[in-house]
Amino acid sequence: MPQTYERERVMLICWKWRDFELKQRIVSNALLKEKPYKKVLKDIEAFRDILFDEFTVCDELPDETTPAVVPRAVIVRTYVTHELNNLECKSYAYIKALIDLYKTDGNDLYVFLHRRDHFGDQEVGDILTQTAADKCFLIGEGRDQIYYRDFRNQGLLGDNGKFYRSPINPNKPPVTVANHKTKKVFQPHFDKIWEYYHHEFHTKIFELKEDLLVYFYKMYPDDKPWDSDRMKAELEEDECLRLRLASFIDHDTYQLSNDEINRLKAFGIQVEKSYEFDDCRKNLVENYHLGAEYERIANFLTHLFFTGSNGNEGSVNTVLREIVAGFSQLLESIKQQESDSISTGS
Repeated sequence: MPQTYERERVMLICWKWRDFELKQRIVSNALLKEKPYKKVLKDIEAFRDILFDEFTVCDELPDETTPAVVPRAVIVRTYVTHELNNLECKSYAYIKALIDLYKTDGNDLYVFLHRRDHFGDQEVGDILTQTAADKCFLIGEGRDQIYYRDFRNQGLLGDNGKFYRSPINPNKPPVTVANHKTKKVFQPHFDKIWEYYHHEFHTKIFELKEDLLVYFYKMYPDDKPWDSDRMKAELEEDECLRLRLASFIDHDTYQLSNDEINRLKAFGIQVEKSYEFDDCRKNLVENYHLGAEYERIANFLTHLFFTGSNGNEGSVNTVLREIVAGFSQLLESIKQQESDSISTGS
């Protein structure tokens, strides 16, 4: 049975939309200095259907009518290029102005930022602290769930700068996410992606926990003493798992190098999946307010696998049980918050 909602839903997707590109309406510092666009930040509503537009989520019925869903749900589209590590640039201020335009007390708003256009965890953290956006995600290179893939049977975006539309294939039913002429997005596609991103952080952390535990339980089925040097060496044997774990704990005591970030990205491209945790960490701390729970397990994992030496950790089974406990506390806190928001319609 489909999830029912009590609140309006808004997705603000800053991406490489092809029609904005063709019309040369890519929001940048340079564009906002041009005479026709100098007043964008003062009166952003005046630039509706010029620099941004919206697609209404509709229910595609057998009689070919497409009534809008109730409560209202929309996707706001815009194409923005951002100056790297510059939170003061006008193109970034434009995004925050769009958030202010669309966010109300009666809706939930998720923001999606395109990595290729120089958005990163710094912008995610700033949006979560300086605007009323409910969540903020980083997407890019076709690896995230928001991109339609046949093997997932879900998604919104294609690889051509448009909403996904399947190529003609007489052996498969056609898939059409949206009607560009009427600016309508069909509800089943929207709902699947909304639900995924509502739970994404819980899902990614749970998968990391399970993969880490399976890896070491298979290797050490018996109760043996924990040997930090040996465990670090064992983890090195699975580079993808090590980099995923490093991305999860990436902070002051251990940070991924640019080369490691690129290798993790390459692993994700191979399986069309996002393994990065940069946006996840920011949402956990700034949105879920779970900084203490996150730091507890992150610091423990950092000591075990990256910076620590042999101490009084005890047996392998004892340490693995402590890892389970730390992850479980964080996951349960995330689940509780997500359940609370679902009960109010998010």
